[in-house]
Amino acid sequence: MDQAERLRMMVGNHQHQKPMMKKAKIITVASGKGGVGKTNVTMNMALELAKQGKRVVILDADLGLSNVEVLFGIIPSYTLSDMLFGGKSLMDILTPGPFGIYFISSGSGVQDLVQLSPIELQNCIVQLQPLDQVADIIFIDTGAGVSQTVIQFIQASDDTIVVTTPEPTSITDAYALIKTLKNNVSSQDRFPNIQLLINRVDTQEEGEEVFLKIQRASEKFLNTTIHNLGYIPYDVKMIQAVKLQKPLCIAYPQSSAAQAFYSIACKMLNIKEEKIQPTGLGGFMKKIFHLFGETI
Repeated sequence: MDQAERLRMMVGNHQHQKPMMKKAKIITVASGKGGVGKTNVTMNMALELAKQGKRVVILDADLGLSNVEVLFGIIPSYTLSDMLFGGKSLMDILTPGPFGIYFISSGSGVQDLVQLSPIELQNCIVQLQPLDQVADIIFIDTGAGVSQTVIQFIQASDDTIVVTTPEPTSITDAYALIKTLKNNVSSQDRFPNIQLLINRVDTQEEGEEVFLKIQRASEKFLNTTIHNLGYIPYDVKMIQAVKLQKPLCIAYPQSSAAQAFYSIACKMLNIKEEKIQPTGLGGFMKKIFHLFGETI
């Protein structure tokens, strides 16, 4: 039985089961600026979690760039836009990747969500709902920067990984992203759970210094706590993997950066979960529509 056939069976089983089922954990991956390796982080974290038995789906929400498919070297047949407006199903837009993971290329689908009527929005939720039963974790790979869409994705997620590097501009922009989040969250809402990941560090000490710099500023000026997810060392093998259009953890699994991704994946699996239940994709989408100003 191939990967696609197993997925069809799981989706089919979901359609005959009761609605109160396990919900996937939604993790948004964001960055204050481009060029920090956000999509590489998303892909390699997804792969390391899949290697450890987690069922993972990536939604490539970086509008117009579709970096996930480029870095995987896999061209999807259809995108989220094709499901919204072209009559395609969830099965059509799910593209299989290595180690049993799947990804969805959004095309302009995320932007198109704001154009849908309440009935179309509800239909979108119904079509995407089976992902809760075929995935333990859904990564949302956002566009770089502090756009309103990125802020709304973070607000609707269960967890957020903010990727930065030791470069001063990257540190400043990561803090600006956290500050914008703080300014957009009302007092009665839960502030997003922010996990900071520092990419391309020369030493662990440098990574710790960057984290402490952002942490102290967030606590002092924003009265906000962030968490240290870990550090990825600068590794020339990452550049070589990108040129090969293969994820680092597949092309060079023994490289220092790949080993760091493995360690961080283990840490993610061992982090004590809050008592807040995962949103699930249906809950995530409802929050997104609410933040867009729609009611369904």
